[in-house]
Amino acid sequence: MRKFEELIRCRRLELVNEKGEIRAMLEVLDRQGPFFVLHDRDGNSRMQFDMCASSYGPMFVLSDPKDKCRVLIALTEDGTPYLDLHDANGMFLKRMPSTRQRGKSLKVVGAWVYAMLQKIWILFNLSRPAHKSEKIQAD
Repeated sequence: MRKFEELIRCRRLELVNEKGEIRAMLEVLDRQGPFFVLHDRDGNSRMQFDMCASSYGPMFVLSDPKDKCRVLIALTEDGTPYLDLHDANGMFLKRMPSTRQRGKSLKVVGAWVYAMLQKIWILFNLSRPAHKSEKIQAD
């Protein structure tokens, strides 16, 4: 049985594939805080979570294969969640909920966000290369 470290402290962690290409990165940026990004097979940033300095809290971004932001989920200054959709050029299309409709729309957006995060987690786990199973045990 292999043993593993109980604690790893670093400012940046990179997960690479068998060719040494970065597929995932977790970094703590001085002015922004934690930043997590997943890259596709071509090295493009496709999904990121961060605490952007220009935002009021956590931000979730999905990008297309051309590295254009297509979906952005974040919070307003008062903590209200919103979802922005962008076209293939990265241009803004729609914000949900709009400032006129916050009640029922928030429930719909919240359910959609939850479902999307579940699907992303499943896809991320399925995209990882299969390895021989090893038993890892902590002391």
